This record gives sequence, C-alpha cells and structure tokens, in this order.
Amino acid sequence: MKSLAASVLFFLACATAHGQVATETPAPRPADRIGDKVDPDAYAILSSARGLNTHRPMYLFPATYSSKFRGEQTELVGQLSGKWRVFGTDLFLAYTQKSFWQYVNGDESSPFRETSYNPEVFYRWELDRKRFNRWALDIGAEHESNGQRFSDPDNRSRSWNRIYVAPFQAKGRHLAYLKFWYRIPEGSASSPTNPNGDDNPDITDFLGYGELTGIWKPGGHSVTALLRGNPSTGKGAGQLTWMSPPLWGPMKAYV
Repeated sequence: MKSLAASVLFFLACATAHGQVATETPAPRPADRIGDKVDPDAYAILSSARGLNTHRPMYLFPATYSSKFRGEQTELVGQLSGKWRVFGTDLFLAYTQKSFWQYVNGDESSPFRETSYNPEVFYRWELDRKRFNRWALDIGAEHESNGQRFSDPDNRSRSWNRIYVAPFQAKGRHLAYLKFWYRIPEGSASSPTNPNGDDNPDITDFLGYGELTGIWKPGGHSVTALLRGNPSTGKGAGQLTWMSPPLWGPMKAYV
C-alpha cells in the first residue's frame, strides 16, 4: 500500500508541477525535434510534450499461464509507466511499475506475488536529424527493485542500479532503440550478517550489458521485438509482441 501511495504521489507531483509552469511562456524549440515530429502514440518512449507523457508500454493482462503455477495461482500482470519533461527542458524524470497479482488465490488473500519499482532520470540529446539521419541519444540512471528487504521471509529482496547510454533512431514506420548499461557495484553479496550488500550479484550473467528493441508499425498495427543477454554466459531473453489498432477509444489488443 505504501508503494502504491508513493506511485500516486509521484504522478500527482508531476501533474502539479505541470500546472505551475503552464502559464509560463515556452522557450523556443527547434522545429525538427523528434518528439514533435513523431506521433507520440506510435512510440511511447519518444513522447515529450509538457507535463506527463507515456514512457514504456502500459498494459493489463487479465490472466497468465505457466507450468509453475496453475488454477488459483494464475496472475493478472499490469504495467504503469510515465515520464515528466522537467520544465520544458531535455531532462526527464520517469517511473515504471509492474505488478503480478494472484487475484483468484483466495486461500492466501489474493496476494501480489511481485511488484517491480523502476524510477529513472535521463537526458535526451537530439542531434541534427538530417546530418545524423534522425539518430538521437538518451543518457540516464535508473534503480529497479521489488521493494523487499533481505531480512524478509525467504530473503526475496531484489534490486540494482545502473547508468545507461541509449542511441535510437525513429524513422518512418520503425524505431530502433539500442540501450547499453553499466551496473553500479554494490560490494559483496547480501547475507544474514550483511543485509545491505548486493542482492543480485549475478544479474548481469542473465541480463548482460545491453538490449535492442525494434518497433515496426505496418498499417496501424505495432510489432515489437526485444533481445538481450550475455554471450559469455549463454543466457538471455527474447520477446515478441503485437498491438492492434485502436479498438475502442484508446484501448488496443496486446499479445
């Protein structure tokens, strides 16, 4: 509940700040800004109007299936994400929250099995779009955790901090977003005698040091592919999603 309240307060604070600057005269902006030229509904991460904007995809999956949990353990998976362009500058504050809710598991009071909290700050550097063929660059830092403590039951605390550089190109019907990161060291692994240590000492073995996201938008549809991993360990992940054209107002189907 405290985490949910913090999330709501974050968005309220951003909305309030937007209201405070709305009466100011906007500073002149170049006419070829990427955020002004690309439909913000097409690529959420590029929207950059004053006030709150979309950041990462927002969705709600009413049920999931895995061989590891069935029946009452099926989960509703939802993600909320937004960003605030700080007083019309190229600096952004962003927040993403993803939750896994076992809403039909009445025997255990319908618990949230896991929630991921991901605040970040980044600067968007938009190069001359003609000279650099519409390439731009995000430079930022982010924190991600599940809000647990190492002393909690089963020691389920998971968190890490990283800084990143992300060159990207939005051109026509496609977006290529390449993100490289460096994990900020946290010392030795957490233990009963060192609860403030590193909760994920081997996370880069699985996530590696970068990921590539490609989005293609044919005829109102949207197809997204994501690849990441660590070649030295042979571990990684891939994801392929499809989003329909609007079905009812802004609502779309997402698979």
